[in-house]
Amino acid sequence: MTRVFARRVVRVAGFAAITGAMLPVYSARDAMSGAAEREPLRDRWTRRWSEALLGLFDVNVVVVGEVPPKRAGRLVVAN
Repeated sequence: MTRVFARRVVRVAGFAAITGAMLPVYSARDAMSGAAEREPLRDRWTRRWSEALLGLFDVNVVVVGEVPPKRAGRLVVAN
């Protein structure tokens, strides 16, 4: 087994483990939340999930300048 293949297997397994562990916990927490808490809760969990996956795939995020204030709407970009 090559190192590249082994790294891919570990990362796919890590993705499945992180998502599989976080999704049911998030769903349970969301079900117990009131309507006003749901959007901030989703934003926090999406951020945690994204940070975990970026770390798993060894992706570094560099922000230059100020982060614009949060407005309505979201953009998810995937390659």
